Parts: sequence; C-alpha cells; structure tokens
Amino acid sequence: MKQPWWNRKNTKQNNINSPYFVLPLLGTIIFFLFITVLIAVPLYSIAWDVIEEVPRQERQKIITWPDQGNLGWTNRHWEPGESFIDPEGKAWKISSTSFGEVSVWPYETFLSLPPDSVCNQDFTSLAFHVSFQESQGSIVLIYPQKALEEARIWERVLTKQGFKVHLKDYSTQISRGQIKEAYEKGPLAIIRLHEKGQWNWEDAEGTEKVAFLLDRHPRVQSNLSFVLRWQEELPKKSKAVIIFCRQSYGQHLFPRTVDIVVPQSFKQEEIETLSASLARAIKPFS
Repeated sequence: MKQPWWNRKNTKQNNINSPYFVLPLLGTIIFFLFITVLIAVPLYSIAWDVIEEVPRQERQKIITWPDQGNLGWTNRHWEPGESFIDPEGKAWKISSTSFGEVSVWPYETFLSLPPDSVCNQDFTSLAFHVSFQESQGSIVLIYPQKALEEARIWERVLTKQGFKVHLKDYSTQISRGQIKEAYEKGPLAIIRLHEKGQWNWEDAEGTEKVAFLLDRHPRVQSNLSFVLRWQEELPKKSKAVIIFCRQSYGQHLFPRTVDIVVPQSFKQEEIETLSASLARAIKPFS
C-alpha cells in the first residue's frame, strides 16, 4: 500500500539523520582535510624568499667595445642587459656572451643619476633609532656558517672602530627574509657575505677583486650611493667591481644594504682593509 506523502517525507528525513548517512559524510570530510594538510605543510615549509645564486661557468675574457680592450676575466654567468662598474669607476653594460668572451659597452646611466636623499648626511630616518643608542651605531653582518672565522675578523675590526656588530649566519642559501630580520635591529648598514668559490672576477693582471652586488629595485640609487662611498675609502689596489644583478636580494628594504663576494684568495689583512674602509664610509652617519 502506498504511503501518504507526509509519511514518505518523514522517512527521507530519518534516512538523512541516520548514522548510515552521517558517518560516510564525516569520513569524506576528514579525508579531504587530511589531504589538504598533507599538501599544505610541505608548501608552507618551503622558503619562498630563497634567492638562487648566479651559476658558475667557464672562464671568460671581458672585452670592451668598440675598442676591444681587456677588462679582465670572470667565470660568472652573465646575461645580456646586466651592467657593472669596474674598479676604475667606469660603467659597462653586457651586450653579448659567446665563445669564451663577455662583450661590454660603455654605460654611464648609473653614474649620472642624482644623489638619493636617503643617503644624505642631513637626513635621519627613524629606522635607525636603535643604532643611535649605541656608541657609533650597529652593523649587521650576515655570513655563511662555514665563514665564521672570517666574520670574526669583520667583527673585531668594526668593534675596534666603535661599532656594535650583530652576527647572523645562514646554513645553505641566502634569502630576502634575512634582510628583513636584520632591518628590524635598526642598523646603520647590513652586509651579507656570499659563499666563496661560487665565481670570481679578475682584472687584466689576474688579481682577484671583491664584488659588490646590487639588485635593480626602484631605490637602487640609495644602495649605490652607499657602495660608492665605501669604494672611495678602499685603497686603489683593493677597489671592487660593482655588479647590478638580475636577482632580487631584498635590498629595497634598507638603503645601506649590500651583498658581497669576497675572493677565495683573500687573507686576513685584506679582509681587515675591507672592513676598516666600511667603518670609515659609515662614520658620517653614526
């Protein structure tokens, strides 16, 4: 006998509320939540701000055009459009790379930019308030774990000049988060050392040079002004090459941030010269 419509409705409602319906539904929800967690945890643990290092390649000669002069040698991987300022203070732009040569053309754009107010001696940012509570101010030095001995040289020289040095190591890779964390300490400068042996730069006489690395963010002039001031304090034989990289190092977070590649051949006295010149470059702001 066919049931009245109101009884059929009650029967359907009872089926929905029965454990035979609810338990499979809960099981399906729990399963999808479990899958979501399995996917989310590894993704969350990935360092999204990790920066890839520039790869090393075969040794290449750096040729200037149109005069075909020799600037030196490098085993860094270059991309057309990248640029640099050589130890003599001349700016160059990469035009091509082939057959063991890097071809460069004069490029004076960087040197013609106006000075940035962030690096003006009359300008005082509230971001530096922590530094002014100390004698000369503080400097954050970020370095590879294996370079602790070298970091101690920097610390000793800068401390002797009256600066407080915050040492921060990293195990394998550099990241933008390192700059953000360092900025929160309110330093006068943030220096990050890259691992030695990644690649090098030699002048025409075969002498290895320090490389200052800058990324091309909108306020790069601030960082460049700081690096050029540091360059001025270096002895002529110790002048560095300044490379404008395609990588984003996070330097936009702080105007006196620079990444550095120190030659593997550098001894203690050469590192002392480098760090002492940094102290002289910063003192007008301390």
